[in-house]
Amino acid sequence: MLERFYRVYEGSNFFIAYNEKKIASDNIKAVEQSPIFITLSILIYFVVSWCCNLTIQFDAFLFVPVIVVGLCYLAYRQAVPFIRISFNRVRVFSLAFYSVIFLAFGLTEAYIKPSRMSVILPIGIFIITSVYLDYFVRMLIYKIGLALVFLSADYWIKRNPVIREDIIFIALSIMVTSLCYYVLMNNITDRSEVTHDMEKKSKTDILTGLLNKNSFEERSKEYITERNPGAKATLFVFDFDDFKYINEDYGHQIGDEALKHFGAILREYFHPSDVVGRVGGDKFMVLVMGEMPETFIEKRCKNIQQDLAKLKIEDAKGFSCSIGICEDKNSHSFEELKNMAGRALFEAKERGKGCHVVKHG
Repeated sequence: MLERFYRVYEGSNFFIAYNEKKIASDNIKAVEQSPIFITLSILIYFVVSWCCNLTIQFDAFLFVPVIVVGLCYLAYRQAVPFIRISFNRVRVFSLAFYSVIFLAFGLTEAYIKPSRMSVILPIGIFIITSVYLDYFVRMLIYKIGLALVFLSADYWIKRNPVIREDIIFIALSIMVTSLCYYVLMNNITDRSEVTHDMEKKSKTDILTGLLNKNSFEERSKEYITERNPGAKATLFVFDFDDFKYINEDYGHQIGDEALKHFGAILREYFHPSDVVGRVGGDKFMVLVMGEMPETFIEKRCKNIQQDLAKLKIEDAKGFSCSIGICEDKNSHSFEELKNMAGRALFEAKERGKGCHVVKHG
């Protein structure tokens, strides 16, 4: 049981870390949509309590949390352009947003109904768990902290027997929502493992294990679009020399083996953070973000050519490739970099086998 729990815990952490951008977007959308729902639900609760004569009396103080919700929503409208870009900023704002609203309504309930057990904060804990997704430990710490803040204020408003009931009810809500989180993440991680395998297969070139054309271009566009002004991007385009004749003279199986080995060579010489993909039959691309030593390109191309020249697959040997390279610091788009690297590749082909040409954007 503990092993299963730990596996779900680790899986949930991986799932959230892998999908932080989407989860942050969903969390902030929930913040936008929640004020009206929360306010109407709690006001309905107060009205039903009054109609059922549950020792509740309407008071001007009841309008205070409604005003608080309005102020929180105005704060959201002002802050949203600055918090969308960061998972941590979304976390801080969202949890502060929910805390202020539920503390305002919860303490209003305690003030109006001092002789009855608090309901709004435990319900608030359930609502937060259902609309906001985050790491388990951080959410547990948050819920305990929220409960302690509420109970500290609640202590000065209510009598001791009712306080004990509030402590028990809130503690139960934390335990039940933690169990719900476990069940939810268990289902999500089971589905995400299958989905991740399917996504990996759909994004990967089957022969070489590198990114396929669509995935390479999608990720490259994302990296290039998000780079800071003046940041350097270098695009390499590799094209086998005389690959058509390799297939004709030695067979397609030898040609496929040559492509596999070349993919392995590229993985060896480029960093895991670089974007490496097979974008055509015998064409490969690599995107490197950031500054590189002056001799990096020259040495890297030389080493790749040497490893290709040493490669021998049965009777086939003496492989080489032409390389077109575009270095850019002027914030050109991916398409512009690809066109410039393509022209550099054409020039390299014109010069003969095993050459590379660099163009500057």
